[in-house]
Amino acid sequence: MKRYGYAMLTILMVMGLCGLALAAEQAPSEKKDAPKVEQKKEAPKAEAKAAPKAEKKEAPKADAKAAPKAEKKDAKVKVRHVVCFKFKDDAKPEQIQAVEKAFKDLKTKIKEIVSFEMGTNISPEKLNKGFTHCFILTFNSEKDRNAYLVHPDHKAFGQVLSPVGADVFVIDFIAKN
Repeated sequence: MKRYGYAMLTILMVMGLCGLALAAEQAPSEKKDAPKVEQKKEAPKAEAKAAPKAEKKEAPKADAKAAPKAEKKDAKVKVRHVVCFKFKDDAKPEQIQAVEKAFKDLKTKIKEIVSFEMGTNISPEKLNKGFTHCFILTFNSEKDRNAYLVHPDHKAFGQVLSPVGADVFVIDFIAKN
């Protein structure tokens, strides 16, 4: 029972990290969207003063059409691929750095990767079970994630990791707000 309890705790911790990544990813886009909406609202007001009453009615229709597009943009599926590594005790720092670089380089080699984040464990809880590195990749669909999994550069990365990797933990999920 303890074994499953620890596994669930690890999953919840990783999902918490992904939630933070999702929040950080959404915050800048909300800031970008807000000025655009304000600009659209301000422009019709300026035109409305000089235009006849008939044109006042057309401006809200343009805003109404813009709103569904924004909703569709937010409704896009985002697949998160979370990978955590535990390295062998005899792994040298330069070998671990080579793994980090090789994984990071996949972003430029595999077009389906939308975003890439990585970091090392800083939790004071000491519940990482020896996993020290976490990588979060984002894809626009499960199809894109599946293309990444069989991509030759992803397979080649496995060859860089295998000499120094002690264990790997992977979880994929569809991000929800």
